Amino acid sequence: MGLKIELILDTWSLIEYFRGTPAGAKVRKILEDQNSDPAISSISVAELCKWSLRTGSVEEAKENLLFVLDRCEVVPVDTTIAREAGKISAERGCGLADALIYATARLTGRQIMTGDPHFKNGKDVVYIGD
Repeated sequence: MGLKIELILDTWSLIEYFRGTPAGAKVRKILEDQNSDPAISSISVAELCKWSLRTGSVEEAKENLLFVLDRCEVVPVDTTIAREAGKISAERGCGLADALIYATARLTGRQIMTGDPHFKNGKDVVYIGD
């Protein structure tokens, strides 16, 4: 049995998956790998819902969200994650949603899979962007 892969998939990576891009193909491997244990932040639930509704039908949005929820643990934002996100946002100059997702990865001991340039050289980042 192989080593368990534990990642937080950020919203950027999930959107790339649904777009079918080369970066999304890397996410597909994680979602389909029996040795992976992917998770998402509860913030990504809201962001994915918003993106899906803007780019498709209500039914498509529901299907996208159910697909992700079936394959990923959802980590809720708590006070500890919120405080860490405030620090990350101030340090990196990124938006609060991105900082909340990164803080979720950091505080759960997982790597974050992203293509967001704010985190390109970050600790514990699996960068899949250009």
